[in-house]
Amino acid sequence: SSWGQLLHFENLMVLYLLIRALSPSADVWSLDARRRPDRHPSRDPTAYGWPIALASLTLVATYVIAGVAKLRYGGFDWVLGGTLRNHVDYAAARLDLLGGTPSPFARTGIRSDWLWSIAAAAAIVIELAAPVAFLGDRVRTIWVVAAWMMHVGILALMLIGFPMPLFLVAFAPLYRVERIWTERRRWWAPRRASPTDLSPAIR
Repeated sequence: SSWGQLLHFENLMVLYLLIRALSPSADVWSLDARRRPDRHPSRDPTAYGWPIALASLTLVATYVIAGVAKLRYGGFDWVLGGTLRNHVDYAAARLDLLGGTPSPFARTGIRSDWLWSIAAAAAIVIELAAPVAFLGDRVRTIWVVAAWMMHVGILALMLIGFPMPLFLVAFAPLYRVERIWTERRRWWAPRRASPTDLSPAIR
């Protein structure tokens, strides 16, 4: 598999699986952990934090590589939108030639000259700005939403879906998604009303 392929959406999934395969990810949630009481997770937080950090770094690197590749092979013409428009036109023509159904948005969008320079510049900015995700909090979420919208646009215009980003799985290393499980009892338990929650009439 090459980074130069048009359809390279499986690369990130494979890299994530390799990271998990090389990490101690089965120390707790596995049949071995249940059968062997002498096998306990390490108390050292770095023993389990590095796979998440490496997956986050891999995610950011893939977007930066994509942005650099666009500028390297397309040059400034990519920013002007001509190259992106040709990609969308090619994808639609290919589907039409092979008996498929091109995206209805592609036929409309190709006629809009102003759209492609904005979309191409936005794609370059989103991909090259991927390292801002390490800043966390609101900046991270803004970048994730922008990247997700970019993939939605690719799906709408070219009918090319990137499942990992579209289903937000690719961005999971940037968030503490384990809290869904570790804090499930606190989130799902019925909330007890505190005195400050009561209305003045009740108090």
